[in-house]
Amino acid sequence: HNHGYFLCRNVVNGKKENRKLALLDCGRHHFSTLVFLQRIYIYKFSIFRIYIYCHFWLLRMEKELKQDPINLVKVVLFGPESTGKTTLSKQLARHYNTVWTPEFAREYLQKKWNNERKTCEISDLVPIAIGQMRLENKLAKRADKLLICDTDLLETKVYSEEYYGGFVDEKLNKASEENQYDLYLLTYVDTPWEEDDLRDRPGRRLEMFTAFENALKKNQKNYILLKGDKETRLKVATAAIDEIIRQKEYLFSFSESLTAKEQKVAVKK
Repeated sequence: HNHGYFLCRNVVNGKKENRKLALLDCGRHHFSTLVFLQRIYIYKFSIFRIYIYCHFWLLRMEKELKQDPINLVKVVLFGPESTGKTTLSKQLARHYNTVWTPEFAREYLQKKWNNERKTCEISDLVPIAIGQMRLENKLAKRADKLLICDTDLLETKVYSEEYYGGFVDEKLNKASEENQYDLYLLTYVDTPWEEDDLRDRPGRRLEMFTAFENALKKNQKNYILLKGDKETRLKVATAAIDEIIRQKEYLFSFSESLTAKEQKVAVKK
């Protein structure tokens, strides 16, 4: 090609056929160069598209792990399995006439067990976290001044650390630190163990309790310890929650906002 290109530019004398061959070689050389450059352009463009897609995918995931802004008192039930968290969540929701956020992981993992006979894997943790925050943000809009959360992302983080050798997904870790709650109710292991398809480690409950309490201390969360029977726990929890509600102003109330809308409609009619 170099020889042909040299002839293309410098041939003055010689046969006409040589000039044609030289021009042909020259054209082939330029065509190969254009094809090469085109391929580089396509490659770079593809890399750029992949980068843009990944960037927006990460931004979207980070957004899905965040709390929507709303002026509510948020309380988290926090602790090992089978320590009465769901029972107390329902009691508190009835007491305050508000809604409570169930644990998304239970529904997610029960379906996985029913369909695949598999328990939780490390790849399930971020989808569980996203599902939990979608549920929390959805139900927060239907709460009356107080939202009871059966779990939060900090609890998911603790399970990740304890079950997977200290590993925590970076996005999950960041969201667990940024999302804020007014009070954590740490449930002690003085309740009977109730076995099901998902629960395990009945002999390591105290060890798991210590991991949960250490996480609250490390992250400087506001919490109280709940022990004893259902009535005792409810009494201690409501006393702490009542004090927080008293200190808050202009709390969002779904029922009050609904009533106000209905009154506006009535006035217009």
